[in-house]
Amino acid sequence: MKIHQRKKRRGSILLLVLFLLIILAMMGSAFSILLPVEMQNAKRDRANIQTAYAADAGILWVMDQLDTDNDVRQGPDGWKALEGHTEVFDREWEWRIASIDRLTGTEAYRVVSEGIRVRGSKRDVLRRAVAVIDNGLTSEEAAFLTTTATLGNGSSPMGSNPNTYWPGNVPINGDVIVIGTWSVDNGLTDYNNGPTFNGTIFQTEAAGSGMLGENYLGGNLTQAQYNQVYANGLDGVKTVDVNDLSENVFLGNDPARTRMQEVLFSTQDKTTVDTMHATTGNNTGIHIPLNSDGVPNGGLVVNDGGTNHNVVFSENNGNSIMTYSGINSVGAINTISANSPSSLNNVSATPTGNSFQVIHVYDGTSYGSTGEDRLVILSSNNTVLYNQPADFSAGTVIYNHGQMAVEGTFTGKKTVAASQGVTITDELLKAGIERGRSSQDMMGDENVDQETKDLISNSLLGLVANVDAGNSSDGFVFDFSGANPPDNNIYLHASMMGLAKTDVNTKMFGHNAHHNNAGYEVHTYGQIASGPTNSGQFKKELEAIADHFGSITMDELPIGFPSKGDGFRSNLRAYVDQQSFETD
Repeated sequence: MKIHQRKKRRGSILLLVLFLLIILAMMGSAFSILLPVEMQNAKRDRANIQTAYAADAGILWVMDQLDTDNDVRQGPDGWKALEGHTEVFDREWEWRIASIDRLTGTEAYRVVSEGIRVRGSKRDVLRRAVAVIDNGLTSEEAAFLTTTATLGNGSSPMGSNPNTYWPGNVPINGDVIVIGTWSVDNGLTDYNNGPTFNGTIFQTEAAGSGMLGENYLGGNLTQAQYNQVYANGLDGVKTVDVNDLSENVFLGNDPARTRMQEVLFSTQDKTTVDTMHATTGNNTGIHIPLNSDGVPNGGLVVNDGGTNHNVVFSENNGNSIMTYSGINSVGAINTISANSPSSLNNVSATPTGNSFQVIHVYDGTSYGSTGEDRLVILSSNNTVLYNQPADFSAGTVIYNHGQMAVEGTFTGKKTVAASQGVTITDELLKAGIERGRSSQDMMGDENVDQETKDLISNSLLGLVANVDAGNSSDGFVFDFSGANPPDNNIYLHASMMGLAKTDVNTKMFGHNAHHNNAGYEVHTYGQIASGPTNSGQFKKELEAIADHFGSITMDELPIGFPSKGDGFRSNLRAYVDQQSFETD
């Protein structure tokens, strides 16, 4: 019985083995059929991946050519020289620029790049990439722009005090343009709070050390640290040809008076402008330039013969009000004819008292016909001294002789300049803006009503200080001793530009900028621009900025501020998925 059972088990095992052998044979046969197919698929995938890399390399090459070769962008068809360019990617792979076309009326280019497999004399196009490349280099995006060769105090181009470089605890939300070399304070040691620089740094002079020319005073950043400090990672700092930048970014040696009055009298030739300079600079009063139609369309010049006055911005029914106080007897209100810039024409009684109001009326309902822009000047007792139709569509420039202190809520598009320094004594807010929010944020918020959006879009402020106007004055000083914000934040919705001669030793922001700051953090929404000085923008040490600024965020550019670079920074605006082609 036991022998029979053993034989039966032995027979079952043999059957099982035979079954398994049959299965394995079938699987082997299937593998022998599938293997060539899978090998062919793997070969095709490899070819497609390699030629995809090749096609992308062609796109990157075109972007580099646009960035670095001015002749390519000069026309009408300079870029066509790139068409047909071919380079070997990796022995058996090539790329070729099949076509490049400039989109009509734009700085954008449509590029088709082909990835090619090379087999002897045979070349097969296996992949094709299509991209639209436009210009990303605009100083509209620049939150910080400086034409000084150093960000600190030292005598060398990079300075000598390590604490005079940009502090790592002050984030910049926007691009930076530096005529010179960019440096970061060696106090930047915490890399866990996210990127400090949320745009691209464009420098005209490479440091010669550090990653990609960026000079980090604490030693070279590692790639991981670089990616944390700069939102754009290894592209966070780029060197650009200074010749690619517009003359508009070079603030030059002109004091504020010259630059702002050139804007104010922009419709006039230089001789006429110079005549107006002399006319308004040598005579006290409120001077109102007129265009050829006899309409105020630029702004006004205020010369009280003194050195200090205060300006408080306010808004009423959409109209812009500027209240001047602390002035001397201002003198007569005069107009300046475009045809007779050397003469002042007295048009009204002289303002009385030590204050007056300048009102830009945008609806006319208070002082004229409905829907009509008007310029109105009131005496201290609210007597109307001037009331005429005006055109504020292009914005206005208010030029003030002497030093100036500013604060308040504003509307209208205006640039306010001083022949000397500017002290900011409290918040500067756009009408309709919510504290802590940018214009772009509120304009894109569907919960904000259209009336508020219209008010915000019509509100834009620029402040211009003349640094060292013969009296060793710093450009901007913050004195918040009288401020009382609801929290520890001061919001300034204003661009600030400090103009200086090259031989001055004062700064755009003075060391006494932290006078009575009471721990407040300043958040600016607008561009900070500085002209050249001997020893940089910042007095003594960056404490004046680092202890005071919370953030710098690009918002909009007021009239008269540096506007656009002529260079090209390739920006990949659109990218079409690569097209695959069959291959054997």
